[in-house]
Amino acid sequence: MITVEELYDWYQGTLAESGSSVLEEDDVALGTYIFEDFVIDAHSCLHPDCLKRLHENGLISEEKMALSLQLRTWASEIDARGERGVEKVRTSAFWRDLMALSDRISSMK
Repeated sequence: MITVEELYDWYQGTLAESGSSVLEEDDVALGTYIFEDFVIDAHSCLHPDCLKRLHENGLISEEKMALSLQLRTWASEIDARGERGVEKVRTSAFWRDLMALSDRISSMK
């Protein structure tokens, strides 16, 4: 089983993969961060059981847990919303909102 410290590192990495700073990357790296790393990590790392474990160990607040669940939901809706593709990541309101949420979560204590 993964330790709570490893889970927290994974959690922080997942948020970094979906934060606005990834927009500075070239298209290939951006596509990798979002569609290979973030989408998979959001499904697993932002699972309610993982977030509950982080919360119970005092690593994330209840508010951060709730916002992380929202981020996971949005990640699961990418294909259904037609938001796949690097150009969409760079230009659509959906991605701006998703990245802003990720940045907000990352900045919380």
